Amino acid sequence: MEDPDLDVDRHELLSFSLDDAPSNMNVGADTGVIQWIPTNDQASQEYTVVVNVTDGEAFDTQSFTITVANVNDPPAILSVSPATEVLENETYSELFEAVDYDPTRDELEWNLASNASWLGMDPATGELIGTPGQEDVGSYWANVTVSDGNGGADFLNFTVTVLALPEPEPEQVELEIGPFLDEDDEPVEGAEVTVKYNGEEYTGTTDEDGNVLIEIPGEEWTGEEADVEVIVEINGQEVEFAGRLTAGGSFSTEDELVIPDEEDGGDGVTDGGDGGTSGDGSGSTFVVIAIVAVIAVAAVVALLFFRGRMQKPEEKEEAEVEPPED
Repeated sequence: MEDPDLDVDRHELLSFSLDDAPSNMNVGADTGVIQWIPTNDQASQEYTVVVNVTDGEAFDTQSFTITVANVNDPPAILSVSPATEVLENETYSELFEAVDYDPTRDELEWNLASNASWLGMDPATGELIGTPGQEDVGSYWANVTVSDGNGGADFLNFTVTVLALPEPEPEQVELEIGPFLDEDDEPVEGAEVTVKYNGEEYTGTTDEDGNVLIEIPGEEWTGEEADVEVIVEINGQEVEFAGRLTAGGSFSTEDELVIPDEEDGGDGVTDGGDGGTSGDGSGSTFVVIAIVAVIAVAAVVALLFFRGRMQKPEEKEEAEVEPPED
């Protein structure tokens, strides 16, 4: 604009201002230079600008419109600290979020690049999910990218480590053996029972019902069937039985768990078939023979005694007979 008053320096007396303008637009009062950097929120909008100039006595205005062209802004990932560890056989899940700063609010798409075959990503929701197995134990790299379809993108690189599950503590095996009975079919209480298994000995004491609970530590249990030897000790005598442990940790035997009386001298092992003992019964036979022998000797002694009593008077009588005199 020019001041028609030529006798005065026109540039010293003019003053510029904005009557109408978008926010954060400025004009130099002395120079008339307009400065403005539109924000992202002002993109794709049309604005009317009215400039006023005065020399202190008169003024003039000029108006024009300006349209802000949108420049694509890349989206930004908001999730910057995803989980970096997961246990084997457990599900890894991470929901990523992003924002698009364009007023058009472009539709975002997610993508995963990784050497973890067990991981996958939903392109619409941004969920990263997967369940690693025992064979996946180790570390993996992952690159998560979000794009707006207009050339804008953001990405995040991180590492996911699959941890092995700790080895479970071996379970203790409890063997219930019994009931141990005496020859009268009564439970044997207080007997010390020893089970020989896998080169070790494990002991327990029979309860009032004649049963015993033998505990084998889990680290010693092989989980395989095995023959075992069971030794029962009570009142100074030992009785042995043969048994078998199943893979499930239970005890079985074909022997009748009978503890013989101490004076019988038998070994108490039965064949489990007809219930007879497998010992030779020599103790019982000896007792019977001894009794019969004693009875026989007594009978002989008695017989000889009575015979002697009967013979002595006759001898006396014969001794008193004198030959007749001539």
